[in-house]
Amino acid sequence: MEYTYGKQPIKLGHDDQLLKVLEKNKNIKSLKLESSGGNTEVAKRMANIIIDAQLDTHVDKLCSSSCVRLFLAGNTRTANLGAQIGHCQTNLTRKRLILNSG
Repeated sequence: MEYTYGKQPIKLGHDDQLLKVLEKNKNIKSLKLESSGGNTEVAKRMANIIIDAQLDTHVDKLCSSSCVRLFLAGNTRTANLGAQIGHCQTNLTRKRLILNSG
């Protein structure tokens, strides 16, 4: 099962919302992303949730700024042809996601 997160900036409370959705729907294996970014601290916490849940991540259209952190947290990462994925930091890796999450 796939859960869609997107068409909005990453805001306070979205990490708690994602955790609640995953707790209620144990069969979610993939997270579809569409966001221009947002709160980086919330994105760090969401990335850890994605890693812990071993979710795959997918981008149809756009994932930029702190959304890229969510995308990189995915177990398997995919994107549609023509999807736009962009971040101002070029050295962000899955390992650094965990180390920088506080």
